[in-house]
Amino acid sequence: MLLTKMPHNNALASMLLRGINLPQKVIKHLINDILITLVIRL
Repeated sequence: MLLTKMPHNNALASMLLRGINLPQKVIKHLINDILITLVIRL
């Protein structure tokens, strides 16, 4: 995969761009996971 060779930020950007094609349920689930991980780190 090209994503594994790309820097982490570019991979995240490409995931966000692909997220436009994902269902809203998947997007909400990913956002919830990100928020939970941020809260746990704090």
